[in-house]
Amino acid sequence: MGSPSWIQEIPKAGSAGGPKAAASGGRWILPVEVAIPIESVALLPEADEYVGRVVLFIANRDLRGRQSDIQRRQFEIRMPPEDYATRRSDHYVAALDLLLNAGDHKVVVGVLDPVTRQASFAGLRQSVEGGN
Repeated sequence: MGSPSWIQEIPKAGSAGGPKAAASGGRWILPVEVAIPIESVALLPEADEYVGRVVLFIANRDLRGRQSDIQRRQFEIRMPPEDYATRRSDHYVAALDLLLNAGDHKVVVGVLDPVTRQASFAGLRQSVEGGN
């Protein structure tokens, strides 16, 4: 059986799908948001709240074949017990800023719940245009 589709959306980032800001060395910062259904994450009681953890793996390749190292980012989802029943249907949004060269890119994001070992993957094609 395939992995659950956790990643609901990786929207085009920035206004008009462009970079958020210029960075040094001809690179651009591209914001990416990943919406993860909270009901897909194991939330366990910890002290006086429920806590879930997800690990995101992010990689990028441009059309010239250059690729980034895989980045690993961990996020925690915390909620008080009284919110558990009502917030399970919400999404947790993990926000990332990617540093990219100008050009066309394929960004791939993997989400892993380290407790259940369930994973989901999604890709995004994005054009980052340098200059003004």
